[in-house]
Amino acid sequence: GSLDPADCTPPETGDLIKKLLEDPNAIDTKGNDSGLTFIDLVTPDLGTVRISSTGGDISTDDPYKALGVCSAGCGAANSSNRALDSSESLSFRLGTGKTAKGFALGLLGISNTTVAVSITFKKNGVTLANLIESVAVTTAMPGSPQLKNHALTPPGTEFDEVVVQPVGTSRFFVANVFFCQAATCPSP
Repeated sequence: GSLDPADCTPPETGDLIKKLLEDPNAIDTKGNDSGLTFIDLVTPDLGTVRISSTGGDISTDDPYKALGVCSAGCGAANSSNRALDSSESLSFRLGTGKTAKGFALGLLGISNTTVAVSITFKKNGVTLANLIESVAVTTAMPGSPQLKNHALTPPGTEFDEVVVQPVGTSRFFVANVFFCQAATCPSP
């Protein structure tokens, strides 16, 4: 018998940050300043996801587990420079023709504190919604994203890009990013 394509669901990408950084050469951050303002990540279900920065180059934390943005002073000891600040942002845009209905975000702190994060949802470059969330962060990688099950209203509204930016004096690294096909995100 032939296989019905409807039975073949591609594997889920899961955490985009983990997927990107499992390649030790994805970002050359030997000086923690990559020279890159965008990276294209090929995924099984979300197409080629473009991760792009504004305000500086894409950087990582020291253990190479989370993403930040750095414009200057990006050396090994300068984690606060390599974290995102309010003049910098990271955008995650799904591949051509791909959309999501749910989003989850995990943040890594440069200290144990509460940060404010602006999350902008877009489709085809048009802003659909923007919200500001308060998140308790620590200097340990979150076991799971602090911000789960983010979806737009009405339920089922599709988006193809999310922009993450600190607010005010907040600084953080982006530790987890999930795009899901349902409001429940990460998928169970």
